[in-house]
Amino acid sequence: MQTCLYSPLSRDAYLIEGMPTSAVAITKQIERGDAIWNLMWLSFPPLDNLPGSGKEWYLGYKSDPHLFGAIVSDVGIYDDLDTMLHEHPAKFAAWFAKEDHSAWATYKVGGAEWVATVLARAEGAAVRFSSNVKIEGNVVHVKFGGQR
Repeated sequence: MQTCLYSPLSRDAYLIEGMPTSAVAITKQIERGDAIWNLMWLSFPPLDNLPGSGKEWYLGYKSDPHLFGAIVSDVGIYDDLDTMLHEHPAKFAAWFAKEDHSAWATYKVGGAEWVATVLARAEGAAVRFSSNVKIEGNVVHVKFGGQR
């Protein structure tokens, strides 16, 4: 199955230096790891503090093992979730918005705030994937209609 990774950087950029068994590293080794990584990145904005942090990663990042455990469980249990996490983030967001999350372990950990975070980050990823949008630093360039 082809995978579309949602994070703006490669998964390797989020690896913690000197920690070969971090949650991010484990996603590269387990079944459904790409889908798990996508849901991890969508669910946990503090992951964005890891790239470039080096040996002092702990200064801007604190993991949430309950959330990560719930993500692994949900992706392992729900085949539809696994399938949709391989799709374009816009397609995933549209599907995710209509789902009943109340039975999911991840919902029990993060609740409605988690759902809102996942949707916001999926929509942001969808914008990054658009060929009409180019992001340079904090500037967003949008191509409209017939402009070249």
